[in-house]
Amino acid sequence: MRLFDRRARRIVDTADILQSLLKDFLERKGTDEAAAPAERLQAYLAAAAQYKVASKVRKQRRQTADLDDVAEPVSPEPSSGQQVEDRDFIEAIRSRLSDANCRLFDLSRQGMTWPRIATEIGGHPDTLRIQLRRSIAAALGEIRGGESMHAS
Repeated sequence: MRLFDRRARRIVDTADILQSLLKDFLERKGTDEAAAPAERLQAYLAAAAQYKVASKVRKQRRQTADLDDVAEPVSPEPSSGQQVEDRDFIEAIRSRLSDANCRLFDLSRQGMTWPRIATEIGGHPDTLRIQLRRSIAAALGEIRGGESMHAS
């Protein structure tokens, strides 16, 4: 039996199907089917192989909804256009922050924890975090206000 369906070939390994059929056959060795004539055994194996392939395809479809929608590998990195937009957006925010808040923003973006930032700058971690959040919210308000003026 050949797998003509390219979608099925992606998820069905013929070696796995063969091993599964051999396992089933050896488990039935003591039954009448194992002692059947070659034609009957061949028909049984062909039907069993078709059943196993169809079962595997059905199972995969349930898991992925549709085999046509197999996702292409995507880089975890944002596209170069998105990186430029992100950098411009960050600079727009930084330009609207005070020097102290700009330093908090930079340290936070470097991945430092708030307790470590508080130790380095001085102050309470929650106070610094809230201070920066309010400053960023104000900067975003200015940016959005400028965008609505440009849109009209």
